[in-house]
Amino acid sequence: MRRLGRRAILVFGGYAALLLAVFIAGFIGQAVGIWAAILWGAVVIAGLVLYGRRRLRQPRVDST
Repeated sequence: MRRLGRRAILVFGGYAALLLAVFIAGFIGQAVGIWAAILWGAVVIAGLVLYGRRRLRQPRVDST
């Protein structure tokens, strides 16, 4: 049950982080310019890719 709760929190956190990233990109695009928003999006996507690669490389240990 803890695993399900942890995954639900991670899914909700990921969704909230995505919404926040989109909001920040829109604000940057309006205040500074579209290229700054594109750069922000590239940084967010690169961070997600690096996080995903790191998670895939870690060996999964079942602690039951």
